[in-house]
Amino acid sequence: MGHPARLPRKLFRFLRVSSRERRDLLAALGALLWARRAMRDRATGDLVALHEGQDATAPVDLPRARALARAVVRVAAYLPFDASCLIRSLAIQRLFAREGMPPGQIRIGVRIDEVEGFQAHAWVEVEGRVVGDVPQHVSTFTPVTDMTAIRF
Repeated sequence: MGHPARLPRKLFRFLRVSSRERRDLLAALGALLWARRAMRDRATGDLVALHEGQDATAPVDLPRARALARAVVRVAAYLPFDASCLIRSLAIQRLFAREGMPPGQIRIGVRIDEVEGFQAHAWVEVEGRVVGDVPQHVSTFTPVTDMTAIRF
């Protein structure tokens, strides 16, 4: 969470961002808390379902999608719990749903690292583009599945 003496500086930075960014950051906090609870309280299969009433083929405002994903990543860095890649991905999709955007896809990939062994990673793609993660990092994983959408 950071050193308490740095908190006023972080708060000052928060207050200096635009009102839209502030709303996005607060919405990201809510989405991350929801995703953490959903991961704890629901079976994984219950998280995966088609969004009812959302057109997954509608065009996406990619800059807006990236801004929402960036807000999730920024907030996740300050949480007192580990916001895993899957929690961040669920939160990003939740924000997309809140904005009436198509949900994108949560991709899950794996790799075997010589030092750390088997690893899995989740990320969100919108129109085939990675949002909320570093494409070069994601490219080191072999996709094994995607979760098209979640039931909110």
